[in-house]
Amino acid sequence: MGIRSILAPVRGDGKGEIVLDHACSLAKRLGAHIDVIHARARPKDMLPFGVLMTDAMKATILDAAEIHAKDEEQRVRNLFDNYCADNGLKIVEQGQSAQDGSTISWIEKTGKQANLVGLYGRIADLVVVPKPDAELGINTLEAALMDAQVPTLMCPNKKPENLGNTIALAWNGSEQAARAIKRSMPILQEASTVYLMTSDEDGQTSGLSASDMQIALTRHGVDCVVHQLDVDHEIGQTLLDMAKGVRADMLVMGAYSHSRRRELVMGGATHYIINNARMPVLMLH
Repeated sequence: MGIRSILAPVRGDGKGEIVLDHACSLAKRLGAHIDVIHARARPKDMLPFGVLMTDAMKATILDAAEIHAKDEEQRVRNLFDNYCADNGLKIVEQGQSAQDGSTISWIEKTGKQANLVGLYGRIADLVVVPKPDAELGINTLEAALMDAQVPTLMCPNKKPENLGNTIALAWNGSEQAARAIKRSMPILQEASTVYLMTSDEDGQTSGLSASDMQIALTRHGVDCVVHQLDVDHEIGQTLLDMAKGVRADMLVMGAYSHSRRRELVMGGATHYIINNARMPVLMLH
């Protein structure tokens, strides 16, 4: 299964251009189409919770919220149009596929961004989201991972240079790691260099060794170099340090091998990398 449809959620938070930079970089490499989705706020969500007010007050707030939603929609759409013009992207109607290069569509839906990503992500091959700031943006990331269960690229706040050229794979023999690698195969097949990073090279813990995965990758035309991780501190930091050391421009990993609640309480590689990564990370639950 190839990657032909990339979903890129944007809103007026200043991160839309970065999301599009990463989405376009992959789309051009893979010949994929980009669906840019913007969540238009529902006026009723602007009503203060638990505050008593008259019908007239509610009507005034709803009217103002509707005007604001229309203005915000137009502002973000203008930014989108300008970005496409500046980067030579062909805007097509939703439903049209790429024919002569990367194409892009605009989707405007009413609702919360996380809910829309969880829904439309189900029919996408990949979702691109910005790295969350504290708690802002984490709902969208987790909607893609947990609700849509689609490969999700978390991108840092800087424009990529060679996205997908040198890739580091995090391997621990888990179901999540195996699925992440298999679903990212179209990207791996286009890469120049792939590193398979593991702290359990012989598979004594998981039952699947790095050599087992290396053979599977070779059968798909992906040659990789195995790197043994020396885990003397946080595994998430070890992965990031190793990926940086081999000059990888993307890290691919399974996400939340434990439940999210356990990760938050006890700590885990996914939680650590979401908070600390400064490079693009492709994850799959």
